[in-house]
Amino acid sequence: TEIIDSKFKYPNSAYFITAIDARGFGGIPNRQYNLKLLQVKVPENYDADVKEYNGIWGGEFDPLLRWTDNPAWILYDLITSKRYGLGQYIDEDKVDKWDLYKIGRFCDAVDGNGTFVGVSDLRGGLEPRFSCNILLQDKTKLFDSINMIASLFRGIVYYNNSEINFVDDRPKLPSALFTNANVKDGYFGYSNYKRDEQYNSIEVLYIDRFENFESKMEYIEDEEDIRRRG
Repeated sequence: TEIIDSKFKYPNSAYFITAIDARGFGGIPNRQYNLKLLQVKVPENYDADVKEYNGIWGGEFDPLLRWTDNPAWILYDLITSKRYGLGQYIDEDKVDKWDLYKIGRFCDAVDGNGTFVGVSDLRGGLEPRFSCNILLQDKTKLFDSINMIASLFRGIVYYNNSEINFVDDRPKLPSALFTNANVKDGYFGYSNYKRDEQYNSIEVLYIDRFENFESKMEYIEDEEDIRRRG
């Protein structure tokens, strides 16, 4: 064995050195690691460990980076990072962090006071409404990565008036009310999906964190609708 005494630097990387006895293995064994990877910027009033927001947020971020699985703050980091995000193309003050803050609270399933209330994990416990634990292993277009993370909280990202804005599908107050006074000539136009575009079953692919992060598929169906129209 030749040993070369040199120092090698791998910036922004995590690497492992494993020594094994070749007499006990026919080849390099498969290895799995449970990692806490990239730390990101989060609001200064946000406790990522217990998923709670304390007090009113003034728009400042914690000077220390934190680990979080909230897709809103992971998305913010991806957009504003100068190393691997859009930070070298757009100023951070051009990102609508205020709407993203509302989305982040909705992802963490907190109440009006910022206290975590969670949603059922179907195992007797509580979990955030939306969470994000991903590892980007292949080269991906940044635009596709941004849209992928936004889709985790049923949201979209759009560019308007030189700013990056966000919108998500969460319960909101009505933005307009329609009465007879709003209707011209008393005519309403209605539209609907075609019958073959109205789905009543779906296959959901996910990673089960309760069983060693194995890939699984859950089949969900609307039994009443299936009995009615197949």
